Amino acid sequence: MMVWLRAPGEGELAIGLADAVIPAHAQGRLMSLDEAWVATHQACEARMAEAQARAKACLGEAEIAAASLLADAQAAYETAALRGAEQGRVDALAQWWEEADAALALRHAAQLASRDEVAAIVVEAVSRIVRVHAPGDLFARAVQTVEGIIGEHAAIVVQVHPEDQAAASEAFAQLAERWRAAGKPMSVTVEADAGLAAGACVCQTEVGTVDASLDVQLRALAAVLQRSLDKQEG
Repeated sequence: MMVWLRAPGEGELAIGLADAVIPAHAQGRLMSLDEAWVATHQACEARMAEAQARAKACLGEAEIAAASLLADAQAAYETAALRGAEQGRVDALAQWWEEADAALALRHAAQLASRDEVAAIVVEAVSRIVRVHAPGDLFARAVQTVEGIIGEHAAIVVQVHPEDQAAASEAFAQLAERWRAAGKPMSVTVEADAGLAAGACVCQTEVGTVDASLDVQLRALAAVLQRSLDKQEG
């Protein structure tokens, strides 16, 4: 049963727990995490609104520039027609098409810049939440990734940055406990590696190496956002 800290509105993300019981010692942390998510979500919305306003302003400037260019080209065309110079008409028409294409390219570039900025804002917000407020969520996701590929008899060695060792140990200990409760043997070792960046999570398993680092997860999120925005544009 999913327990939500807040009722999410349409199209809104919220923090929820799969367990119907919230331990007393975890309630304060969960409420702080929810407040941090709300604050970050509001900041993200403000940044997105600002980006959309800038994009709208760019589009307006592009449309004004395009109208001016088209008017100039049309005037040049009409002048050439009055002179009866065939070459002048051809040149004016060529100029019209060239400058119209330039205006359309400027408008398209403004749209792309706005779309890419929105995606970057969302990824940055998620990164900030995970790094600062909920580092355990990173390793919870890493556990899901590893659990989906390991075999019946699992031996896992997890390498993380020293600052992340406690959070990683807690997350993978829960995985080992679930497997042992289901009668499946599992061995998990979490090692601190100062050579890794904060947020890194490299898992050595019997079936190969799995990189579940935060940067890898953020790149996957960025790719999903990009596909979603591409569909909206299409």
